[in-house]
Amino acid sequence: MNDSAHVWNYFRAGGVVQVELLTTADLMNLGQLDQKLWMALEMPTRGLNCDPRTLDLLDTDKDGKIRPPELIEAVQWLAKTLKDPAVILSEGSSLRLDQFKDPTIHSGAQRAISQLGKGSEDSIHFDDFTSAMEKLASETFNGDGVVVAENSMEPSVRGLIEDIVTHFGSATDRSGKPGVNNDILQQFSTELEARATWYRELDLDPLLAPYGKDRTAQAYHAMAAVRAKIEDYFTRCKWISYDPRTVDAANGQLADFVAIADHQLSPESAELAAFPLARADAGFALPLDDQLNPAWQKSMQAFVEAAMGTTLGLRPKLLSESEWLQIKRKLEPFAAWLTREPSGRVAFWSNDKIQEIKHQRLREAIEDLLRREAALGPEFSSLDDVQRALLYRRDLGRILRNFVNFSDFYRHKDGIFQSGTLYIDSRATELCIEVLNPVKHTTMAGLSGAYLAY
Repeated sequence: MNDSAHVWNYFRAGGVVQVELLTTADLMNLGQLDQKLWMALEMPTRGLNCDPRTLDLLDTDKDGKIRPPELIEAVQWLAKTLKDPAVILSEGSSLRLDQFKDPTIHSGAQRAISQLGKGSEDSIHFDDFTSAMEKLASETFNGDGVVVAENSMEPSVRGLIEDIVTHFGSATDRSGKPGVNNDILQQFSTELEARATWYRELDLDPLLAPYGKDRTAQAYHAMAAVRAKIEDYFTRCKWISYDPRTVDAANGQLADFVAIADHQLSPESAELAAFPLARADAGFALPLDDQLNPAWQKSMQAFVEAAMGTTLGLRPKLLSESEWLQIKRKLEPFAAWLTREPSGRVAFWSNDKIQEIKHQRLREAIEDLLRREAALGPEFSSLDDVQRALLYRRDLGRILRNFVNFSDFYRHKDGIFQSGTLYIDSRATELCIEVLNPVKHTTMAGLSGAYLAY
């Protein structure tokens, strides 16, 4: 035994001497009790006749097992929370307000009572507290660090919260609704600022969009749509200049055309689009009329109107290679800017949309909502502690009587590990336990030296 000055009381049951838990002093000295005198050193958090919420609170390392240090820690927490933690040694599910030592938790219990319209009462029952928490969770601001669309009366702010939830994920509010917390808002803000900075480059450097943002963008995209095909055309012309014998091969063999002749063709036909943009020959400029491959005429028309008309100021019937190179040079800065586009989940937003968010300070509005949530955090955290105190009030004494000793079991009060009664051949068997994994359990069952029924 330990040399502690505390004097323990004992009882004998099942042929074993066990420690009694009767007083506050017994609880306060639990950490000094030699663990050889504990009846159990480990218990699971599932498969027991006990509220799993209490068991999860006790399982501080979340390994699915409860051990002596975790029970000692729970008792020590109660000693800081209640004036007399020995209240858990008696049956009950309620606490009087004057039993709370911690003033913050005392205030939380008062708030819960008031929420139920029972402000005149001086005690709180676990079932009443659960009802109060359900009502508090449904409040717009509930101290959980998460804001939902309903937290704002402004449609634009509500819409932004919904967009962030859709594209950046969500945190779950106490009410069960998806919302935004500080981490999610920070991810959104980082991507928003990166994209806003990228867009701002167009305003700060006129060389990036020499024809204005919209016209330069139209010209570039029209050029990009046909760039590979135009490059292919001029390369074929150079190939023929290199060796005139290649003219037929460079323009496609007649057999290739015959192969698709019996197909139903249209300007959108992929088979047709695979042929050269126009008939190539040494020194030829690219025709921009009906001599073009029909599958590319629509895209080339857009190129002539948007790219050539914007960059060269003309719409000729031919495009020389030098003019083509001039168009590319003028649009190169814009093309380089596009390669710097930041990736992210706000890519679907236009610059106008992003500027609207920034101008209306919608992100800052969400930050204000989160600050209001944070301000309520301590008050609502105290409610979590009230719930913990009420769960311990109801369950912890019983758990100790099924862990430190087995007094409930030997005094026929139903052990925490017992689960109902089994009737076999007109006999009642009360030593029934819930077996969550029969296969695993049977590997140990043979060591019991007893008959087991599953």
